[in-house]
Amino acid sequence: MGKRIAFYEMKNGQSLRETFVENYSDFKKWTLCQNKDSIEKYNEQIISNDVENFLESNSELDLQKPEQKLLDELLTEFLLVFCDYGKGSGLVKLIGPLIGTHNYKNSFKIIAKQKNKALADIWNILKVGRSLRNGNQFTVIDGDIIGFWDRNELNYLRNELNGIENKNDIGIDCINQVLTEIGENKNELIIVTEI
Repeated sequence: MGKRIAFYEMKNGQSLRETFVENYSDFKKWTLCQNKDSIEKYNEQIISNDVENFLESNSELDLQKPEQKLLDELLTEFLLVFCDYGKGSGLVKLIGPLIGTHNYKNSFKIIAKQKNKALADIWNILKVGRSLRNGNQFTVIDGDIIGFWDRNELNYLRNELNGIENKNDIGIDCINQVLTEIGENKNELIIVTEI
């Protein structure tokens, strides 16, 4: 199937950052329990030692405490495990179509031809993600990349994509469909590139 890009929003209207911090305690308990069960049943650890040590040592989540790589790994476990099929599955809503990353290849060329650095930087988040720590490129964890567009970026995208001629591109069409589906005044759209 290859890599694909999925879009999510938090059902509570909060940002990914706020939801992660607010649900850290439940995430921590559930993840450590799942890991313990896996070790007992299959003699297999399902989280890294770094994640396990952090969860066992931190009753609350301070996003500035772990190094970026560990924070990105924690976020991957939170969003792609806990919120996907774990106790947090009611926290997120899948938005729009899931299409392969290869379908965005031409859209990157179209965006580059616009010679608009702000638009290119926002579009590039589809490829490199964004860390909650500092907004820098997300650390790839097992092939997965997480990023997000904030309210200003969503509004900017909406305006700029409407002005692009030759929009017959599946990547741009997909983003326009997602923007239409979420409507205006959304605080954030979460982007996940996954295998």
